[in-house]
Amino acid sequence: MISIYKADFFDIASFDKIKNCVFKKIKDIGLSYGKEFKRYYKVVFLPKEIQDMLLDKARKEIGDDSLEVIYTQIVKYQIKDGEVPELRKHKDIVTGEWVMDIVIDATIDWPLVIEGENFSNQTNSVSFIKGEEDLHWRPDFPSSNEEDYLLLLFVHLAKKDSEYYRISKQFHSMKESTLNSFLEAMSPSWAKTY
Repeated sequence: MISIYKADFFDIASFDKIKNCVFKKIKDIGLSYGKEFKRYYKVVFLPKEIQDMLLDKARKEIGDDSLEVIYTQIVKYQIKDGEVPELRKHKDIVTGEWVMDIVIDATIDWPLVIEGENFSNQTNSVSFIKGEEDLHWRPDFPSSNEEDYLLLLFVHLAKKDSEYYRISKQFHSMKESTLNSFLEAMSPSWAKTY
């Protein structure tokens, strides 16, 4: 397994800044529901101060100063209209070289399984997922209560000289609302399931 898991990753002040930013984004632009993924989501642009802090922490943890943020996404897993969230066994396709998966808030612990090893999803835990190489998934959703949820911030990372980074620069020239409309219309498959 190449992926890395860390509990209590951020100091309290830093985590509060990240969490408050995520909640503000949700309040300001909302989340869309993707029936194909059985989750709520939205690609977001973070304030430079927060993006730089996340990037600095990721570079140190992964040990690669050439990494850059290619995009960030808020994801919320929650039952909607009887649709129970699921994350099938898969490897990522075209999401970058690493995904920094930050648990922002949760009413349940829905573990992430990476290469057969379970990792708790407690608030302020972070998984650095090498998604194209490590098989990952979640077990069955652990609740039937429609109020239960898991709220995550995904920070997608790639080397500055990579094709991922070059393509992401085109997306960053769009407004947040335009980018999300484009992504909702395309509804791509980001994973190869097993």
